[in-house]
Amino acid sequence: MNRFGFLKVAAAVPHVRIADCDYNAQHITELIRKGADRGASIILFPELSITAYTCGDLIQQPALLHAAEQALGYILAQTRELPIVGIVGMPVTYGNALYNCAVVFAQGRIHGVVPKTYIPNYSEFYEARCFMSGEEIGLATIRMCGQDT
Repeated sequence: MNRFGFLKVAAAVPHVRIADCDYNAQHITELIRKGADRGASIILFPELSITAYTCGDLIQQPALLHAAEQALGYILAQTRELPIVGIVGMPVTYGNALYNCAVVFAQGRIHGVVPKTYIPNYSEFYEARCFMSGEEIGLATIRMCGQDT
């Protein structure tokens, strides 16, 4: 926060490869470092930035969901020492459903997981095939990357 009480917030769009969570996590980490170097307090990435938005039916595959969580763990470890809050998008399983979530983290800790509530299902959008709305979840605890949040 600067002397006027403002925070610098950055929006970042990483180069991603569809379903290549390791590659995407490396690029996300690089952008988080750049944001921190430039004085950003918060950096925000697009939805499903860890997997890429256009995975289609691959998004439901257990191997991809596992890779996404592993990639988040990599991002947490690589940015642990940086004074910045990150928000990345990824698919998250909770109960028996899959959610399109924003994961909020800082200094190696997950501080929140927020599921998308409006799931478009028209024209080129077919998210309802894969994702549930998080509108009914309310407050809950989820375990990710060995952490409860």
